[in-house]
Amino acid sequence: MLSGLYDVLGFFIDLFMGKYSQFYLIVFILIIVLAAIIDLFISIGSKKSENKLLLFIKSLGIHFVGIIVFCGILLFINRMLTFIPFFHINSQSEELMGLTGITLYLSLLFVLFVGQFFMKMRGHKLFHVVIQFFIAIAIFYIGTLLLNFSVAFNIPIILADIAIVVLIGNVLLEYIEKVD
Repeated sequence: MLSGLYDVLGFFIDLFMGKYSQFYLIVFILIIVLAAIIDLFISIGSKKSENKLLLFIKSLGIHFVGIIVFCGILLFINRMLTFIPFFHINSQSEELMGLTGITLYLSLLFVLFVGQFFMKMRGHKLFHVVIQFFIAIAIFYIGTLLLNFSVAFNIPIILADIAIVVLIGNVLLEYIEKVD
C-alpha cells in the first residue's frame, strides 16, 4: 500500500512542478475548493455553529491530504484487483492513475452530498445505494469528459472503483450520523 501512496505522491509532486498540464492543476485545486464548499453546505445542513471561514480553511487542508491518501488507497486496491481475471490496468501511467483518482474523489464528494439527503428520507437503503452508484458513474463520466481522457479504461476496474467509492461514502455517512 505504501508503494501506491508513493506513486500517487510522485504524481502530485510532478503536477505541482509543472510536468503535467496546468489544466490538471487547476482542476485539482477546483475539486479541493468544491469539496470545502460541500463541507460548508453539510455543516449548514446539520446546523453546526462552527465558524464557517475556519471550517472552510480546515476543509481545504483535509481534502488536500484526503485526495492524496484516497488515490493511494485506490491504486493499492486496483493493484490487488489485477490478480483477479478480467481486471487489468490498461496503462501504468502515473498521470492516468492520478487523474482517475481525482475524478473518483469528485464522485465520492457527490455521493456524500446526495447521501446527506437520503439520510433524512425514509425508504429502502438499497434503493438509495443504487441511485448513488448511478450518480457516481455519471459524475465519473462527466469528469473524464472534462479532463479529456484519451485512454480506454478497463470497465470492470472502473465499476469496481465506483462501487468502492459508494461503499466508502456510505460508511462515512454512517459514521457522520453516529457522531452527530
